[in-house]
Amino acid sequence: MRRLLAIAFRDRIRDLERTLARDVALGPLKADVVTAALERTFSRFAANDAGPTSRAALKDGRSRFNLIAQEIARAASGILAERAALEKTLTLHSRRSRRLVMTSSSSSGASSRPAGSLALHGSACTTCRAT
Repeated sequence: MRRLLAIAFRDRIRDLERTLARDVALGPLKADVVTAALERTFSRFAANDAGPTSRAALKDGRSRFNLIAQEIARAASGILAERAALEKTLTLHSRRSRRLVMTSSSSSGASSRPAGSLALHGSACTTCRAT
């Protein structure tokens, strides 16, 4: 059924794929966005006997397809941005913790703070201070 819909919407799908290809983050996900948009656009017609091939379903789907695809792309872009921010935070903390281990293991005298102390990690770290 998805193939028939892709044929019926080939111009809109081609335009959507071109738009998504311009975005570096969403480019690799363009096939997934198109598939999700087709399924979401016609999911309410799946229960009907006529299915999404009826003229009314196709007409209604034409107006909704681009809106749904844009919403899916916007949500995916937000998720990818959050992932990038999380990876950056984790990388930063990983580097700080490596410095903490190297600093605590290389100190010859007894330290007034335990090796895993947050103060050694950095009191300016708002993430660790909150926990």
